[in-house]
Parts: sequence; structure tokens; C-alpha cells
Amino acid sequence: MKIKSWITAFRLRTLPLSLSGIILGSFIALSNGYWNWSIFIFAVFTTVLLGLIWIAPEQVILMYTKDLSLVPLAISTLKIISMTIYFFCVASILFNGVIGTGNTKVTMAMEFINILIYLTITYYMTVILQLRLELVWCSEFIYFSVLGIMAYWYLKKGDWKKTVV
Repeated sequence: MKIKSWITAFRLRTLPLSLSGIILGSFIALSNGYWNWSIFIFAVFTTVLLGLIWIAPEQVILMYTKDLSLVPLAISTLKIISMTIYFFCVASILFNGVIGTGNTKVTMAMEFINILIYLTITYYMTVILQLRLELVWCSEFIYFSVLGIMAYWYLKKGDWKKTVV
């Protein structure tokens, strides 16, 4: 039964398709003179790692613990955290753009507001609603979404062009 799950997981819509997109994009970059080995290796490594989280989460969890009773409890949390990586990537790029403007007061204000929202929501989810752990981890989506939206808004607004460093 376990082998059938692995075969089903490797159907054309998952890991092979993701890797083919990376390879195709890399060949396009190479043909335009923008090839970078480190980007290619990092993209393949990240895709395979995220694929393993969805294909065989038990094996990924067992890399960190030998306690078999934790494995079924950690699977949904691991999958939620792996999905937040996409939000993290976009938010980090946008927020690093704000950091690059040199306006430390704005970056500090963004982080302060975002952490305040994040802590409030996390407190509400844990203490008031008493949600399960994997649902509380969904607050990461809110954290990275709010950070990305604030950074995008600041960069789009254009006031950063007037900043004197």
C-alpha cells in the first residue's frame, strides 16, 4: 500500500512537473546569458524538499525525532508550515526592497505593526478560541501577507524615492 501511495504521489502533476519547469526556465536563462548554478541548485533542492514534505511527511519528521507517537501529530503542522514558505518568499523580497530604501523608521514601524497584529491573532487563536496547533500555525499566512502588503504598498507609493540616507 505504501508503494502505491508513492507512485500516485509522483504523477505528472507534482514533483516531475515542478522540476521540468525549473529545468526549462534554467535553459531559457542560459540562452539569454543569465545562467546561475547556485539559483538552479537551490531551486531544485527546495522543490525536492517541499515535494518530500507532501509525498512522505513521515520520513521528513523522522529526521528530527525518533518518537513515533509525534509523527501523526506533526504531519498537518509540517504541511501548513511548508505552504507558508511561498508567502514568506514574496514578503521577504518585498520587505527587503523596503529595507534597501534605507528608511529604517518605516521598516521598524512595519515590523512593529505586523508583529502586533500577529501576536494579537495568535493570542486570540490559542487562548480565546483554543484552536489546535496546526490551525494556530495558519497565523503565519497572516504575518507574511500583512508584511508583504505593507511593503508592496510602501514601494508602490513611491515616497521612498525622497528618502535621504
